[in-house]
Amino acid sequence: MIDLSKNVVYLAAPKRLYQSHLFANAYAYLMPKCAALLDPRGMYKSNQEWLENYETRLSIADTMIIVSDDMYVGKGVYTEFNYFRDRYCKAYHYFIAGKMPYLMEVKTLKIVDNDDWRDYATIQYR
Repeated sequence: MIDLSKNVVYLAAPKRLYQSHLFANAYAYLMPKCAALLDPRGMYKSNQEWLENYETRLSIADTMIIVSDDMYVGKGVYTEFNYFRDRYCKAYHYFIAGKMPYLMEVKTLKIVDNDDWRDYATIQYR
């Protein structure tokens, strides 16, 4: 079991999952397990605002948890992951197997298509 009780966690996901059951389940699962949980759904009004402000807004977080239903993330999550990695922060992938939630440590995000910003990279485990 990963202890997140002293961590400020950023819950990252492709935008297409923001209103999904998977994202809602991840939020509900993580909320009582960490010191604070940053939710991307209300943090930015536009892509331009995200680009100008994501580093400042995410600077208070020390852990990133990625929600993905197919192991793919877009260029935005990829960029955020690199920001966390450059600060030596841990990143995990949240997923459901059977009916149980799991967190697996992410080694890297591997670019699979430079031209597809939606399915830009895949999650690679340690």
